[in-house]
Amino acid sequence: MTIRLFDLAKELGVDARALLQRFHTNDLFIASAATVLTGEQVTMARDWFPASAPDPFEVALSRAVRAARPAQSRQSIPRARRWYRGEIAPMTRLMLDRKVLPRRDDRDNGLPPRTGEVEYAATLATEWMADFWFTPKEVEAWMNSNPHIQPGVAADLQRNGLSPKDAARRVWYGQFQQDRPTLAERVGRGDITAKEAVEELGKVQGRLAS
Repeated sequence: MTIRLFDLAKELGVDARALLQRFHTNDLFIASAATVLTGEQVTMARDWFPASAPDPFEVALSRAVRAARPAQSRQSIPRARRWYRGEIAPMTRLMLDRKVLPRRDDRDNGLPPRTGEVEYAATLATEWMADFWFTPKEVEAWMNSNPHIQPGVAADLQRNGLSPKDAARRVWYGQFQQDRPTLAERVGRGDITAKEAVEELGKVQGRLAS
């Protein structure tokens, strides 16, 4: 049985990036969430993530963002809830500001980041930097144009020659249509491949130039 990674992640009830990261951890290169997995890879994924298992990324984040009780001493506060006191790398800071802090409880807004939040942001940064060799400036450009894009999808689009702004274009049946999903969203969902996205955009641009 073959299936796209994105669809398998949905079936297992996990975030596609968590499944992608697990493959990379086991030295199995999967280009993006749109990649079609082999039967052996599907079996491995089902062993790693039983359908009833919670998303480990969501569990880690929910634990990190819970505020500590005021009456607790620092020694009694779980490490993930303590205020982070160290330096924060640029890519981690970007993930913290874009992906982690916006999901806080209202009572934590405006407060310094907690240790668990910084560690979770560092995990997200690793996906972009260590797995796909993006720089903070490149990631910021992708997130500015495509706020919810996954690193594997961005890497796939970039390898095929699409810039962040091009990937944010909404092409539908040979026309630009603002009420349709972006090329990046369609690739991320597995509706089209990155190569097909390039071809669709090229056809529209060629027609408009003629």
